[in-house]
Amino acid sequence: MLSVVNDKALFDPKELVREFRYLAKRIFGVEPGPKLAESYVQANTIIFRGVNVDQIQKFMIAALERKYDLEAIESVLRLKRRPNFLTQKVQILFYLMETRPEYFTLFVNKKGSMPVAYILLSIQTLRSLLMLIKGVLLLRTPLCREVFAVRRVHE
Repeated sequence: MLSVVNDKALFDPKELVREFRYLAKRIFGVEPGPKLAESYVQANTIIFRGVNVDQIQKFMIAALERKYDLEAIESVLRLKRRPNFLTQKVQILFYLMETRPEYFTLFVNKKGSMPVAYILLSIQTLRSLLMLIKGVLLLRTPLCREVFAVRRVHE
């Protein structure tokens, strides 16, 4: 594995691979291979060049240990249109996964059925709403409040 350094801090490639596997399993339900994980490490090095990654890496390690639903947190942050590292990491994951033919079926449904499409859309809408609620609650935890500077309405 590469030793990855940017201008400000040292990335731990093992932690980036762990993070990649966690996100891929959580979002897509798959465990991608080592080549894709290496691409994730390289992409993080490029995207976060010049950024002090200490706080990012500490958050990701703590969030993985606590098994936080990072997809839920990211969904809320994205809706608030706040630029943040978590959305960038999820975007890296999506960009890498969608370019690989073996994951084609995760992005494109080859069989068309309107009734099935409506049912799936309804299920995903409900899932998204529940995820947003979970994300709002997770953003109120001390770990998330510190990293994302989230303030309660009554403070």
